Amino acid sequence: MKKLLLFTIAALSFIVSEAQAKKPVSKPAASTPVPKLKSYFGAMESGTVKLEVLAKLLEQPLVVKDDKNVTYSVDHFTISWTTIDRFDDPQTGEKKSSTNNVTKDIYGNVLTPELRETMIEELKKGDIILFEKITVKGKDGKSKYLAPSVKLTVQ
Repeated sequence: MKKLLLFTIAALSFIVSEAQAKKPVSKPAASTPVPKLKSYFGAMESGTVKLEVLAKLLEQPLVVKDDKNVTYSVDHFTISWTTIDRFDDPQTGEKKSSTNNVTKDIYGNVLTPELRETMIEELKKGDIILFEKITVKGKDGKSKYLAPSVKLTVQ
């Protein structure tokens, strides 16, 4: 009887120790804070750009930095521009205007030479350029964040 009792205690101890060994250790989920981001096209956050310097500015990359001045890799973004055509209505002689919107998806952080050339040909004073849906990669290479838009008005 004594042997049976010792055997039962030993068996229960073994079972309990095995169960504890297999029990996964739960770590609290690491919460990565979303960085406070700012977007720049060239050195501009948003604002006006003179038509004369537009060609040089369009060669610059789109850059995203956080509040600690750390640069993030731009995965992709959408660029759109609105041109405003002003004309005299031939039937009434009144001044009228029409708008034309163009939108392109860009992968990476620079505009293609063909797109830059098209924009230089089409844009004029009063037109608006928007860099939107700017997606950047987190420092871990897996996370993605949406950065603020950049709005430029051609002057």
